[in-house]
Amino acid sequence: MFDFHIDGAALIEVLPLLGKGILGVFLVICAIWAFVWALNKITAPKA
Repeated sequence: MFDFHIDGAALIEVLPLLGKGILGVFLVICAIWAFVWALNKITAPKA
């Protein structure tokens, strides 16, 4: 029904694209974290 196989050459070829995607996800998570941190600093009650 399905023909599953691993193509080593295609795997090596797609690694740069995979790396860019993982880096993009990491950067977006860091940007969201920085935004939440900044909002917490700005809106914290003054004690």
